Amino acid sequence: MQRVYLDSNVFIAVIRGDMGKPFRLMYQFSMDFLVHCQGRFEVILSDVTLKEIRCHAYSSPEEALALFAEHGIRVTLVGPDESNKRRAKEIELLGVHYPDSLHVALALRWQACAIVTWNVKDFEPVRHLIDVREPAGFG
Repeated sequence: MQRVYLDSNVFIAVIRGDMGKPFRLMYQFSMDFLVHCQGRFEVILSDVTLKEIRCHAYSSPEEALALFAEHGIRVTLVGPDESNKRRAKEIELLGVHYPDSLHVALALRWQACAIVTWNVKDFEPVRHLIDVREPAGFG
C-alpha cells in the first residue's frame, strides 16, 4: 500500500464544505479523494497537520482521526524529530516556507509517494523531490 502525506487544507475542505462555492467544490474533490484512498493509500498525518486542523477547522485530533476511520482509511501519525527539523531548514533554502518545509521533510522521511494539498504552488520548489498533487489529481 502506498503512502500519501495529507496537508491540513484537504481535511479542512471536508469540514468547511458549507462555506460557499469554492469550498463546496474543494469539499467534493476532497471527499472523492478520501473514498479513493480506501484500500489504496495509507494516509500520513503529522502533529503539525493536526495542529493546523485544530486551529483552522476547530477539530480535535480525535475528531480528525474518526473521520478517516469512518471511511476505512489507514492512518499513520508521525511527529517531527530533530533530523526532520534540520531537513526542513534545508528545504526552506529551496524556497518552501515553514511549516510546509516540515511537511515535505516528514513526507520524505516516511516515504510518501505524494503530498496531497490544495496549495500545490507552495511546493513547486520541491517537485523534483516528491510528487505534489491536488485531491482531484487522484483517481
